[in-house]
Amino acid sequence: MTDSSLHLGNGGGLVERSPVLAWAKRALTMAPASARRVPPRFFGTLVFFVALIVLTVRGAALLKDADTLWHVFVGTGILETGRFPTVDTASWTLAGSPWIAKEWLSQVILAAAHRAGGWPLVALTAAAAAALALALIAREAATRLPPAIAALIVAAAFTLVAGHTLARPHVLAWPVMIGWTILLMRAAEDGRAPSPFAAILMALWANLHGSYLFGLALIPAFGLEALLRAPASRRTETALGWILILVLAPAATMVHAYGPGALFAAGKVLGLGSAAAFVAEWAPTDLGKLSGGKIAILAGIAALVLSPGRLPPIRVALLIGLLDMAVSHERHLAMLGLIAPLILIEPIAERAGAGRADGDRMGGDRMDGVETGGRASGFGLLATGAAALAALAFAGMAALGALTTRPDLLPIAALDAAKAAGVTGQVFNEYEFGGTLITRGIPTYIDGRTELYGPERLTTYVAATGVSTPGTLEKVLSDSRIGWTLLRPDQPAAALLDHLPGWQRIFADEVAVVHKRIP
Repeated sequence: MTDSSLHLGNGGGLVERSPVLAWAKRALTMAPASARRVPPRFFGTLVFFVALIVLTVRGAALLKDADTLWHVFVGTGILETGRFPTVDTASWTLAGSPWIAKEWLSQVILAAAHRAGGWPLVALTAAAAAALALALIAREAATRLPPAIAALIVAAAFTLVAGHTLARPHVLAWPVMIGWTILLMRAAEDGRAPSPFAAILMALWANLHGSYLFGLALIPAFGLEALLRAPASRRTETALGWILILVLAPAATMVHAYGPGALFAAGKVLGLGSAAAFVAEWAPTDLGKLSGGKIAILAGIAALVLSPGRLPPIRVALLIGLLDMAVSHERHLAMLGLIAPLILIEPIAERAGAGRADGDRMGGDRMDGVETGGRASGFGLLATGAAALAALAFAGMAALGALTTRPDLLPIAALDAAKAAGVTGQVFNEYEFGGTLITRGIPTYIDGRTELYGPERLTTYVAATGVSTPGTLEKVLSDSRIGWTLLRPDQPAAALLDHLPGWQRIFADEVAVVHKRIP
């Protein structure tokens, strides 16, 4: 695109007279890219605080997932006792069975935040982790791309991750995931091996969340790309370096409170397959409706189709893999939003005629021989202003009581009614209500610890609550230990219980329905 691209017919002077159109012209002009880069450090800082503001004003959306409750409960137990759980003590169906808190570090962080500042600080912790991940993407994009393109990449990432930004372990692992990916990607682009010390990140990631398995899968992919790019004289050295990291990274994941047990637990989650599809985040992405996820998937396909020869084969394979994961499970839309932009930065930069800023490699803000002190000061002021707004947003939302758990999603009234009615025995409960029950000290039939229950019990639960297999609900309720049920109003099982002999509805609201066994 040349300078004449934004002339409006014969009125090109309008661009020069209008500050808005002049800025748009500078932002959209692709060459020379290096002359218009923003200081990566300050661009990343600005993105961090802007993202923090936007995520904070979403308020209770950060705490809408009931699993947050049991994660904080487990972390609190670790903090109070100094011991890591090894058996299940929260359910009545599998009490005493082996179970480990494989994401213990995230759970402790969330619990510590709750202890220090209640639910507002838990929400802020999750928002800050997501904002940091986006800031790292922004910094990487700003080392190579014009500001408008870098901003678009960050905006695309934000669109996909915003809905999945919850106060849960996977979000706390995002910054580590981005840092790990950038280290491997830069090494591959330089035709060299990453530092062996990068394995430290993998140890941290493994203690935060089970998604570290994806990080291990990136090693051979970027390792192969590095070998293809490395000069012939350095290929042996490069290959040995990647083999070393391929050995060290898995070994680093064993530096865990549970040692190799964490790897087996993460494998159990992957082994659930279709049995976990009843959980919204594990269900296939709905491509029948227009959504951010659908747009992102179509954009990814378009990138593959419209960029022949520009994307290295390994990057194509990675993008296809991410698209497949996003289509298969809705929760992986966030991973697509975080990793795909990184994969595409280099091809976009090559098309824009830009290379990586050498100064940024050493942590500076001097790019391509052009001192950026003035721009750094400007972005520093913007970042400072954004930080102040973020603090005000957090204080305001906390004061309004918007940063707390969602009472409209929790069966608080139903549990109070059940207690008042004097229900006895064990409960057959909704999956989503497991976190609330755990925090109340009520043993669960099922809850968010899917790896504990396994595919067979999950399948039985789905068949019973959905009444998809005749007789399944009756068979489950034939267990004399079950004295009451706690289900969503829209569950077919809740309606069927109204007609089953020996059961009586004692409470119902828009959140939950309670039935109790009667003689």
